[in-house]
Amino acid sequence: GMKERVDEPILNGMKLVGGVAVGKTYLYYGPFHGIEIKEEKIPADKISVEMERFNGACKDVEEFNRQKSMQVEEKYGQDSIIAGISRGFNTILMEMMPKVVKMIEAEHVNAEFAVQKVFMPVVNELKEGNIDGAKQFEVDYEGVMADLIRCLSGKHPERLTDLVEEDVVLIADRIHPQDALSIKGNVKAIVLQIGGAASHGAIIARKMDIPAIQIDQVMERVGAGK
Repeated sequence: GMKERVDEPILNGMKLVGGVAVGKTYLYYGPFHGIEIKEEKIPADKISVEMERFNGACKDVEEFNRQKSMQVEEKYGQDSIIAGISRGFNTILMEMMPKVVKMIEAEHVNAEFAVQKVFMPVVNELKEGNIDGAKQFEVDYEGVMADLIRCLSGKHPERLTDLVEEDVVLIADRIHPQDALSIKGNVKAIVLQIGGAASHGAIIARKMDIPAIQIDQVMERVGAGK
C-alpha cells in the first residue's frame, strides 16, 4: 500500500534577502544564552579590582573587533557598508566605556550589572526610534553589550562557535551584526522573528549572499534539526 505523505508545514514570512536554501534547522538562542546577570555590591576596597576586570574585558572585545574588522575589510573592501558596520563596534565601545566606569565607581556594583544598566536605556531609546535615523543601531549597541558581558562571564566574544559542519538554516529571535559576521559557509539561510530589511544583520546577510526571511513566532513553530 502507498504511504500517506505527511505534509511539512509551510510558514510564510517577509523576505529580507532573496534566495533558495536547504538545510537542517539550527535554533540560535542568542549571545546571552546561559548567562545570568545579577547585581552584586562591591566593597569599596575591591572597586579597583572590579575596574581591572572591566578594563580587561574591554581590551579583549576591542582586540576581537579590530581583528574582525581587518578580516571584513580584506574580504569586502574598506569602503563597504559591512566594514563600516564592523568598525562601528569599537566606536560604541569607546563611547560607553566611561559611562560604565562611572556606574561601577558611583554605585559599587559588579561590571556585568553596570554594563547592562548603562547600555539598556540606550538600546531601548534606539528601539523606540527616539533617536533620528538610528533605529538599526539598536542591535549594534546590544551586540557590544553582549560581547562585554560574555567576556566578563568567561566566554569568548566569538558567536556561533558550536555550529556543526552540515548545512543549516539558522533560526533566531533576532541577530546582532556580530552574529552575522560569525556565520560560516554552512549557514545556508537565516530566519528571524524580529528584523527588517534595513537591519544591520540583514545588510550583512545580503552582502554574504545568504537568503533571509522574517517569520513571526518562528522559534516556537519550528523544532531543531528538522
